[in-house]
Amino acid sequence: MERAGLKRFLMPSIGDLLFVSIFLRLLSLGGTLLNDGDTGWHLVAGESILKTLSIPHTETYSYTATGIEWISHEWLSELFFALVHRLGGLNGVIVFSAAIIAFTFWLAYRLMLKRGINPLTAALFTVFAASVSASSMLARPHIISYLLMLSFFWILEDFQRGLKDRLWLLPLLIALWANLHAAFFLGLVFVFLYAFGNLLYWYMGESKPESAKRARRLFLVLAASVMAALINPHGPSIFSFPFKLIGQEDIIGNIHEWASPDFHKTKAFEAMLLGVIAILVLSRKRPNLFEGGVLVMLAHLALSSQRFIPMFAVIVAPVAAARLEEVSGELFAEPRDRSLERIRMRLSALSGMEPWFRGHITPILVVVTAAAIALNGGYAGGSRLMDYRFSAGRFPVEAFEYAASNGINGRVFNKDGWGGYMLYKGYPEYKVFIDGRFETYGPRMMKEYLAVSKAKLGCTEILDKYKVDWVMFDSGSQLCRLLEAKGWKNVYSDQTAEILLRRKSL
Repeated sequence: MERAGLKRFLMPSIGDLLFVSIFLRLLSLGGTLLNDGDTGWHLVAGESILKTLSIPHTETYSYTATGIEWISHEWLSELFFALVHRLGGLNGVIVFSAAIIAFTFWLAYRLMLKRGINPLTAALFTVFAASVSASSMLARPHIISYLLMLSFFWILEDFQRGLKDRLWLLPLLIALWANLHAAFFLGLVFVFLYAFGNLLYWYMGESKPESAKRARRLFLVLAASVMAALINPHGPSIFSFPFKLIGQEDIIGNIHEWASPDFHKTKAFEAMLLGVIAILVLSRKRPNLFEGGVLVMLAHLALSSQRFIPMFAVIVAPVAAARLEEVSGELFAEPRDRSLERIRMRLSALSGMEPWFRGHITPILVVVTAAAIALNGGYAGGSRLMDYRFSAGRFPVEAFEYAASNGINGRVFNKDGWGGYMLYKGYPEYKVFIDGRFETYGPRMMKEYLAVSKAKLGCTEILDKYKVDWVMFDSGSQLCRLLEAKGWKNVYSDQTAEILLRRKSL
């Protein structure tokens, strides 16, 4: 008995192996998790909070927008990331981000098991969802929203199915989420969908007493969650932020992650979307209001903006896997040969074994070991196993080093995606023209930035308006050639970036 108990604690389950596989895969990708232009300024903002012990309300990182209102809606995430960075540098940031992402997909796998899906199907859908989300696996606060959204879905599904009533957790999670990332608004939408769905069921006379009771509970939870979201440094302004950004079409249209997906480049998402449609067509059971509402909302968001594709994947995977189980059960309810029967029996046995392994010691040891290596500067046993850095092919690593070592400073015009990196390397000595916080700069500033970056007529007048001293932009760009023709001096060039100075700055 003791040996069996020890084995139950030590042996990894399929879910444990999935977690470890995703976690180690992300570590092997390394610096690609740092390929987002916003990671740098998130770390700088978090570090500022740690140093000043206060949450910023005005812009301080650019010289073009200094002093205007800034809603730091991700301040708590930035604080966590900065703490991790202080302890383990960029190595720690990668380990921390990889652990959050791996845990999110492990949780999706566990939800599938709870819905009666066999471990093999659940594992396949988990891997599929992870591959669909690969392009958004980045070291920045939005990954926390994927985890919280899945948690909301799990709690609401359990309540709707009459399994567990943990609705009291939702206002608490919203109070946390509203300080972590602006996507908290989708959590409120989830609660509304379930409340409104139950109200419709009550109106249509289906399960009238139960539906009415659930609707009342959910609308009360929704009201409590809205109140909980107000527990943030910016008060009611936190609600206007998502609409402020989405309403600025001039900005949204020029941000890559907000663009609609290109199906030539997002084959996995296309396959998942078509697969879900096929499963629903084959299923004899139509989607209920809650399932249908969630699917339609997330599909709309994912088709409108590729930044929502991971949210679609992590929520839709459990729904699609459950429907596939139903479809396969209908198609093979009475197997005609023994091979299919044997497969069903083995899958059934596998389902019974999975919950038996409860120790989860393997993923814990793997994460603790990775964290220890990060805290030790990336070294283990005298060998350096981690040395994560911003990619020199994606960011102006060598160009900025040249500028810093040669005393090039003052007002810079920089590529928007490089602003975060420049702040990470040089703030407060260096401030930027623009970075990834487009909603803070506003449509007018965005138009001016685009006019200069595309070397449009009048772009040099904009540089004069902001008294720009030097430019760091893409190598070989039209802007660099135009400025050279206008008399600016090219003092540095590599495959990524060029630096040009005004003649008077020489």
